[in-house]
Amino acid sequence: EDEIRAYIADFRPDLVGIQAMFTAFVYDALDTAEIAKQVDPNVPVIMGGAHASVSAKQLLANPNVDLVCKGEGEITMLELANAIASGNDTNSILGTYCRDDNGDLNFNGDRPYVSDLDTLPFPARHLMPMDIYIRESKKSRYNMRSPGTFIVSSRGCTRHCVFCSIHSVWGNEYRMRSASDVVSEIEHLTTDYGIREIQFIDDNVSQKTNRMMEICERIVENKIDIRWATPNGIAIWTLTTELLDRMKKSGCYRLTFGIESNSKETQRFITKEYNMDQVQQLLEHANKI
Repeated sequence: EDEIRAYIADFRPDLVGIQAMFTAFVYDALDTAEIAKQVDPNVPVIMGGAHASVSAKQLLANPNVDLVCKGEGEITMLELANAIASGNDTNSILGTYCRDDNGDLNFNGDRPYVSDLDTLPFPARHLMPMDIYIRESKKSRYNMRSPGTFIVSSRGCTRHCVFCSIHSVWGNEYRMRSASDVVSEIEHLTTDYGIREIQFIDDNVSQKTNRMMEICERIVENKIDIRWATPNGIAIWTLTTELLDRMKKSGCYRLTFGIESNSKETQRFITKEYNMDQVQQLLEHANKI
């Protein structure tokens, strides 16, 4: 906490954005908001992410939180930053919850989702201490190669598994970056940062089989020496033996399958049913190759 306080005091930000990565960590996020306000009581504090998207009222009950960003945040945060920079009101920006003059919760309406993800730039890694991330990734015993990093090639999933929170952030549609854009980012990572392994942390990276095929083909055609895996899991119903072969050839070495249960009753309850014969075939083929 002392380090966070010193960093904010030195940097003097115009706004502070905080995400509670998981609901279990929300109190850490609120502690960070309190530290920011202790350093500068006038700095706007904005919270976002899955927890914030479904619990705005709870967060805005905390006096250290000024705004809550619901759902996808890039355009919302850009408009907030521009409003703060120009001295304009921030209490009417789409995709935000705020308190009105009476202290009541006010929602300014849903922000339309970005329809073409290729229009978004790559993550601004040049603004991050990449030397630290690269150094720490080399300590991982989980990766085949190092250094490694993460990539997000799509957003959302069309399934509605009862335990999943992603629809609160990404909505109910599946949106994806083009294969060429994804592979360009992989090339950027290998060339500019010496990355040797990629972890796709999409919620459903292979939902569009043809796109996954094309990503693999472009990696091979461009002779990109990379290994990759899917630690968030991969939807087994989207796979074929042909696709598995193509993935292996492009550098995939480990797949994490989200097979929650072999019980049909449980599958129906969580609204995630499989053809178990197909599952068995794909598991056998994956192990074989």
